[in-house]
Amino acid sequence: MKLRDLNCRNCNGPLKQDGEKLFCAYCGGTFDIQKDSSDVEYEYIQNAEEYIRLSLERSTAALEARYKEMNAIKEEEYKLKKKEEVIKERRDFFRTLRNIIMVPLLISALFCLLLFASSKVEERRNIKNREAKLAQADEWDPGSRLTPAEFDSELYDSIREAIIDREKEDIDSYTDLSGETWEREGDPEIINSYLITTENDCYLYSIVKITMRSDSGEEKDVYDCAALNDFELNSKGKVVTDLTVYKEHSSTFDFFRNIDPDYYNLKSEIIDSKINYKYKRFYVFDISDEMCS
Repeated sequence: MKLRDLNCRNCNGPLKQDGEKLFCAYCGGTFDIQKDSSDVEYEYIQNAEEYIRLSLERSTAALEARYKEMNAIKEEEYKLKKKEEVIKERRDFFRTLRNIIMVPLLISALFCLLLFASSKVEERRNIKNREAKLAQADEWDPGSRLTPAEFDSELYDSIREAIIDREKEDIDSYTDLSGETWEREGDPEIINSYLITTENDCYLYSIVKITMRSDSGEEKDVYDCAALNDFELNSKGKVVTDLTVYKEHSSTFDFFRNIDPDYYNLKSEIIDSKINYKYKRFYVFDISDEMCS
């Protein structure tokens, strides 16, 4: 590009450039800028630099956009991977939980099945035993056992005396948990007696009432069950026994005081249970009148 003098052709005054025009500050004339080939080449160079700059800016923007896109894709892939891992962990947890629940359930079901089968076997065995006992009971002849008819008043007196002596010996006094002392008031009293026989043995049960009095003068009745066995007929046809007295207890028996406070439970568990025994193994005679007189 050539250097030129920038003077006004009209007044030879200095010119100033304003965009693509030249103007004179003195006369106000304006002129177009004349470009030669060197000016065009210079503009090409300027345009090429601008083009390169713009191309670099566009390439940089494209690279940044591509980089952001790739990062977004990677971030999305990472999120999907984490989500799959969470789903897999949750699936594994529920599978493990299912196994933890199912295994005991299967074992319990198997155990219940075994119990059910065992109960069925036991039920069939009980039915068979019950039928055998019922058949045996139907063939039972109570006439072959001892009855009150074989007992005489002398034997009743001996049994009564042995029972009363044993009760006096066993129940005389005791101290309750509050520290109060209870003394026996009078002699024990036989209130019920039963002769009970089985296929092989003969027993005599007596329920005895003992009246106790406390230091403060309070009275209450307690009970005991005395029993004898080994009754047999001697060569003369007379019933004899060694008069050995033993005790039978119910579920309400107080072992600390050696007494039973509940008469009805005592009688129910020891006497009534034998009276109501469905297989007729026990044959019960009420001999209270003979023993209590």
